[in-house]
Amino acid sequence: MNRRGLPLLLSLSIALLAGLPIACSPSDGDDGGDPPPGPECETRADCAAGRICQEGVCVGCTGDADCEIIEYCSTSSLLCEFRPGWGDECTEHIDCAMGLSCAQGLCTPAEHVTDCGPRGQCPEGMRCNRPLWVCEEDLGCGKDSDCLAGEVCNVGTAECEPGCTAETEADVCAARQHCAGGRCVECETDEECKLGLTCNVAAGRCAGAETCFTDRDCEKGLVCNRNTKSCTVPPDPCFHDGQCRLDEYCDLRRGACALRECQPDQDAPNGTQEEATPLGQGLRSNLRVCGNEEKWYRIDLRRGDRINVRIELDELTAAGLSAQLRDEAGNVLSSSPFLLDASIGTDGTYYVLVRTSDPQASFALRVLVAKGVPCDPDRFAGNDSVHRAAPLEPGTYENLQACPGVPAWFVVNVPTGRTIEGLLNHDPLQGSLDIELFDSDAIKRLDEDKSAAGEKKVSSAAVSAGRAYLLVSSTDGRVQNAYDLTITLR
Repeated sequence: MNRRGLPLLLSLSIALLAGLPIACSPSDGDDGGDPPPGPECETRADCAAGRICQEGVCVGCTGDADCEIIEYCSTSSLLCEFRPGWGDECTEHIDCAMGLSCAQGLCTPAEHVTDCGPRGQCPEGMRCNRPLWVCEEDLGCGKDSDCLAGEVCNVGTAECEPGCTAETEADVCAARQHCAGGRCVECETDEECKLGLTCNVAAGRCAGAETCFTDRDCEKGLVCNRNTKSCTVPPDPCFHDGQCRLDEYCDLRRGACALRECQPDQDAPNGTQEEATPLGQGLRSNLRVCGNEEKWYRIDLRRGDRINVRIELDELTAAGLSAQLRDEAGNVLSSSPFLLDASIGTDGTYYVLVRTSDPQASFALRVLVAKGVPCDPDRFAGNDSVHRAAPLEPGTYENLQACPGVPAWFVVNVPTGRTIEGLLNHDPLQGSLDIELFDSDAIKRLDEDKSAAGEKKVSSAAVSAGRAYLLVSSTDGRVQNAYDLTITLR
């Protein structure tokens, strides 16, 4: 055959082969069916809004425990929805427009936001979001950043617990607990629990099929009974001792069962702020608080007063006792089981609140009030939180006033490519002041000067988003001092 006929033969061969079925070898792995589908999701982020990821499939929720702590499971839609007053508009103050602050994930007018105090104090029922320094509804913790330094969040119980290491395990963890992943746990697998119990890994506790740790573990309309650790209907108020346990009696004033062996002291009833017992200087002894009650005391103070309340008690019961000094609005000015100490900025009635987690605790209060010099606010009064920071232009601001325990926040617009410099002048003999410089999120510290010098300076060329914050404060809550502040942009 000549070369000119070869292409024609090849073309005919290819055409014939194209009409024949092609046989596949077993190594091709084709069994004639479609490959199995992969998982629909790996995390909740892969699912539509409100749905959760369960065993690789996006499904609806069955209870609040399936949702985030700031959410609840809607019984009508079976979707996780935000609790009233919560949202996802913001995570930082800078996410909101000027005049609005980020609180509970919503951009809110500053006048409707409650600030955390210098020590993170908030009214009853609220907790301090420390990165933002605003008070939010206390739903318990959802992550470690919701807790204090040295604590971790137990997401199963929504409670902050002491963190641990292998070295501190013996001192921090309770009996039958060990340190795992930085927290004290009773178990990590079912094999570590007794027969009939399984390991609730989120809580790190052995639990039965009906065990609950929070109300979120229960169906709608039920609460987690703290005594039985099971879901029950909310208890009705008691009207006679027969409705209480054998070691309890019915406190008719509160409609609640109280431990029979814990008898009221001479100040009872003073279980509410309205019933608070008047408190004067000196020693008030022979006091008793029961494990399911509160003890309230009140004292009238003047602006500039320094109050010192020493709680005297048996050291064996100190671990369960807590005490707070509050103002009339419920803001906590000082908190400690041993000593309450604060400088008063406003005339009014103040309250001492005592509680215990033990069945009862006996204690005494020793009160000392020293008359101080009132601290008059300067022209920027009210700038005691980051979202109420006073706006400053470049220049010198003279004779500003640092009041005891009150931080001073300032905000400066910094154009791109410019360096901001803050210069603080004060008399360190009147009490040392510190100056700190923060980026636009008011969290990232760019510079600080906490030296003992009378002239302190901070500067940075790394400001982002065109905004920087300056904080003037003191580590000593008693310091009262005047200072000058100079702002320069280079």
